[in-house]
Amino acid sequence: MAQIKELAELLKRINRGEVDKEEVRQVLGTIDPVELSLAEQRLIEEGTPPEELRGLCAAHIEALSDELERIKVATQPGHPIHTLISEHEEILNFLTQLEEVTARLMALYAYDSGNKDFERLKYLATELVEAEKHHAREEDVLFPELEKRGITGPPRIMRLEHDALRAKKKHLLELAEKASSLDYAEFKRELKETADYIIFNLREHIFKENTILYPAALKAIPEKEVWERLKEEADAIGYCCFTPGYLAGARKEAEEGRIRVIRLEDLPITTSPRGPKIRRVLEEPSVAVTNVLLEPDQELPAHETPVDVFFYVQAGRGTVSIGGASAAVEAGDLIFSPKNIPHGLKAASGSAFSVLVVKTPNPAGQH
Repeated sequence: MAQIKELAELLKRINRGEVDKEEVRQVLGTIDPVELSLAEQRLIEEGTPPEELRGLCAAHIEALSDELERIKVATQPGHPIHTLISEHEEILNFLTQLEEVTARLMALYAYDSGNKDFERLKYLATELVEAEKHHAREEDVLFPELEKRGITGPPRIMRLEHDALRAKKKHLLELAEKASSLDYAEFKRELKETADYIIFNLREHIFKENTILYPAALKAIPEKEVWERLKEEADAIGYCCFTPGYLAGARKEAEEGRIRVIRLEDLPITTSPRGPKIRRVLEEPSVAVTNVLLEPDQELPAHETPVDVFFYVQAGRGTVSIGGASAAVEAGDLIFSPKNIPHGLKAASGSAFSVLVVKTPNPAGQH
């Protein structure tokens, strides 16, 4: 406990700017992540506002930057921490794309319905909002286990940041959906402010979790059976539409002489930001495949995509709409929808409707 007290005092000095960068790197590079978390927790208990501790992350981010590689080696696919880190990699990719799209939209003088960046912005905002299941698995599964083991400070800080980011991400999606009806100068002002906040703070948040929170969790929870239980709890919450798993790597496997057989019934079912249940089937640069599952009379609202789409009706009956036209379809039918033309799906009364949606190329790779 004396060591925790000394470390808390050091963190106070770092927060006041009294320790130079090199000393911070040398000292924090030798500190156990659990002890670091407990020291931050002690500062909170002594009255330091959690918001103030955010400023400390810049000091120990560099000192712990190689910890992520160690975690990847220590955990295997399917482990809750491995999944969270893999999702972080996807989110960081979205943030890079958001940065690029925002810069291009800021260079425009007026809204242009033919510019694919507006649809791209909507897609990226939707994916960031979809990250809520990632946060739910942390807040409802990982954090309570850490708190039971006496680590309460870091989860409190992470929840605080989740709340702030959640509001900003929702606002970004609202802006993207209303871009055509807003004064463009006002749209740019709000877009810049909101996107900059999300890009900076979410990158910082991810880095702290990767290099501080997750190492602390692995140290504090050594029991394999506990991680198995946590995985079951995480499975019950569900995964994001971009969670890696069955999604990527099929090309590499084929090049190595291996064949991946994907069974739809084995894939996790998640909820699309547009409402319906979905299975994410495959993600490669050239193609993205999603299985949309509609209940009788349920609808996937019409929307545009910046790439061509094929619909293959896997089971049931329903309607496909493309532009101003619609057609009744059933199992075995294949329909093509050109890019940038609104399309939607609706299940027939009394029939569940399962459709494979094939996007080519993968819009996640389009800039």
